[in-house]
Amino acid sequence: KEAPSPVASSRRDVLVGLPTAPFASSAARRLLGLGGGAKAARGGEGVGQPKKSSDSSLCDRLLKDGYIVVDNALQGAQLNNFVQEMARIDDGWNLHAPPQQTSGQRGDRIVWLDEALAEDRFGAPAIAASVKLLRGVAHALNP
Repeated sequence: KEAPSPVASSRRDVLVGLPTAPFASSAARRLLGLGGGAKAARGGEGVGQPKKSSDSSLCDRLLKDGYIVVDNALQGAQLNNFVQEMARIDDGWNLHAPPQQTSGQRGDRIVWLDEALAEDRFGAPAIAASVKLLRGVAHALNP
């Protein structure tokens, strides 16, 4: 038998260990204020852009606080479609209280899903696109 080549034989081999790589996007980088080349500069409906110079420190704030809030991360039709899809999913009794209820906790209801489940089970492309954007953010933070 011939020894396997040290060079990856396919894109899939390259992505092993990089679960967020398929979701890399200029939109996610732009959302974090990291830039993203000419494609990112064109912008696009549905994705917010940093507005203040302090937004360039989003990564620093994430490291310091453990979370960040990005105002207007979804906009326009993307936001409206996301809200409508979530309302439809909630109306179908798909959201439930979290199992770890604690004293003083808000009355949030949750559903765990990924982009495939959002589209395949719930027929929710705007939610799927939002999940993909979030995974793209994860990749931008840890490529």
